[in-house]
Amino acid sequence: MIDLKLNYWLIKLQASDSKSTNSMGLENRIAPLDALRTFAAFGVVWNHSWIFTGTPSLKILNIDVFRLFAITGNGVNFFFVISGFFMYIVVSRKEFSFKNYTTFILNRWKRIAPAYYFSAIVYALYFLLQDKGYPFFKLLLIDFSFLNNLFSDGNIVSPFWSLGTEWHFYILLPLLFIFNKKQQFLRSLCFCAIVSFIFLCFMHKGILNEIFWRSQIIPRFIEFAWGILAGYLYKNKKNLPDWMRSVKGMFFAIIVTYAGRMLMVTEIIEKLGVYGWLVRSFAEPVMTFGFAWFMYLMVIEKTLLSDFFSKPCITYLGKISYSVYLWHTFILLLLGQLKYTATSIPWVNSFLVFFITAGLTIFIAHFSYKFLEAPYFRSKKA
Repeated sequence: MIDLKLNYWLIKLQASDSKSTNSMGLENRIAPLDALRTFAAFGVVWNHSWIFTGTPSLKILNIDVFRLFAITGNGVNFFFVISGFFMYIVVSRKEFSFKNYTTFILNRWKRIAPAYYFSAIVYALYFLLQDKGYPFFKLLLIDFSFLNNLFSDGNIVSPFWSLGTEWHFYILLPLLFIFNKKQQFLRSLCFCAIVSFIFLCFMHKGILNEIFWRSQIIPRFIEFAWGILAGYLYKNKKNLPDWMRSVKGMFFAIIVTYAGRMLMVTEIIEKLGVYGWLVRSFAEPVMTFGFAWFMYLMVIEKTLLSDFFSKPCITYLGKISYSVYLWHTFILLLLGQLKYTATSIPWVNSFLVFFITAGLTIFIAHFSYKFLEAPYFRSKKA
């Protein structure tokens, strides 16, 4: 039998359809997943802080700990999995129709556009002050249209690429529910995931231009698909086999996640020679399968870890994680302007830059969330 915690979170999720908001305008949420958003967002902050300081090494027992932590830089992949989970639950509540489709797209725009557009303007103004010839209006038009991942120079700042991919996912997902009446949703999902994997293979084989295609929804869809599958299992109260559950299941999920991440390591790919491209093609699908597996267990299993991840201080960081993702690069840009160097020890600098960036970003993200995101949750139509 599925853990009682599953029923608890289902009730909480259903309640979010009503006027269940608090004084901050917060919707009822699945707390452990907000915690995972925290991990994903600050994993990206850490990775960019590490890159900012020159990707130094920190070896313990001949193991480069920083490279071991490099999986945290795949926070965007984790965001895609989580997005697939939630968006499936949102879209599956209603039958597909043109009206419901347009309402969903409009609500998604209301949710992500205010904070995104405001941050894009701030970044563009910053670059315009640095360079009077900066294509201010051109890039704002591209980014505001969520077409930034279709242009090699379309991102005002590099993290914005994922917002174009995310938006294209919103456009695609409801279309899968055209077949829902015929009970063919899983088949259509499987078909799309296979097509996505084929594109990954073509990309890593060199048939497709990887620089362009790696940020497109077609090869990235399989990452969302694992989250969608987890959402389907969650909503329909489907059981996993015993070996995939509880603490043992979480342990295996972490191993699978790391296995997928290891398939991205350049040294491993080079040693595989002519088969390297094929192994590399499995990297994101395997890693994000591990993410989805771990995420699902965090929701349905009542463990010390899920309870810890449900603490208010952690879940709040998850709630502001979108703004954290949008604004952390701005702090790094300012540190770059200051030519910030705290010590002569590179790995110490990585930690210091991370904590400074994280602290200042949380401060900005708090107000960004309060004024640019929370109004959406206060809306009766949201």
